[in-house]
Amino acid sequence: MDYIGSKQKLTGWILGAIRPHLPTGRPARLLDACAGSCAMTFAAAEAGMAVVANDLFHFSGVLARGRAGTAPDALARAQARMPALNALPGLDGHFAQAFTERAGRLYFSVENARRIDAMRAAIHEAPADEQDYLLACLLEAVSRVSNTAGVQAAHLKALKARARDTVEIRPERPVPAAIPVQGRQGDLLDAIDLDGWDLVYVDPPYNQRQYGPNYHLYETLVRDDAPPARGKTGIRDWKAESDSAFCRERDARALFAEIARRTRSAGVLAFSYNSDGLLPIADIREILAKEAPERQIELHDKPYPRYKSDSKRAYRSDALHEYLLVSRAP
Repeated sequence: MDYIGSKQKLTGWILGAIRPHLPTGRPARLLDACAGSCAMTFAAAEAGMAVVANDLFHFSGVLARGRAGTAPDALARAQARMPALNALPGLDGHFAQAFTERAGRLYFSVENARRIDAMRAAIHEAPADEQDYLLACLLEAVSRVSNTAGVQAAHLKALKARARDTVEIRPERPVPAAIPVQGRQGDLLDAIDLDGWDLVYVDPPYNQRQYGPNYHLYETLVRDDAPPARGKTGIRDWKAESDSAFCRERDARALFAEIARRTRSAGVLAFSYNSDGLLPIADIREILAKEAPERQIELHDKPYPRYKSDSKRAYRSDALHEYLLVSRAP
């Protein structure tokens, strides 16, 4: 799945930095507070941790529960159901009406949108213990054929080659989690307040780009709703559902401070951030030190070359840095 800021290639580095500070002899309790596409959730679950994946988006919880929380018998039934889902006749539902050339929004071919409508309707009628896995697989199928440049805030003007392929639901690899992952939709502060965490991992948005407009198709897919499709892009009312304070500098500072205050009893608080972020990493470190002065702070830095998509654009530097800021009990 295409996802902004995914830590898919960095989970080994992150876990390697955090693991020495976690308890031994029992599974560590991890809150993945901004789980997104669940890269960190899945890596931690495979490493034997007890993980709760939290996010403002419903589709994130579906991914977590579907791929790392579905029981083996339900998984087998869900996979056996897929040929029938792929054979369904198309349905003129919300995707066909709102996200195709019929509405002037070329996110999908009409044929694929009708197939997506038929499959999502059938999945929501399937047994409850199969639905999350089937929806997780359908999310990946939708990602493969969406007519976008990686995010969903806009569609392309003509169908690209991949978007002409027939959408097909496939059995995605289940994550081998000894402890089934829990997926939770809601505010991260409410999740932090559940308490008892050995590790709170926060991988927030780091610039002004809100995630709501960029992943509205995924959210509509899993929620099985039909929100008004307004304007040229048909984006759902994300401001009421998933507006993130991390995307505004002043609000981000206040939120970092509040997280630091509320996690003083957690074994480890870890922030992933980027050198292109709204806040300098030194400022975040200063906030953590001020709000929890009794805790020890480590900064891990992983530089990598910057991808330059536009040679005419002015960049701050030729290199980017992924940061992992770890605040831990002494």
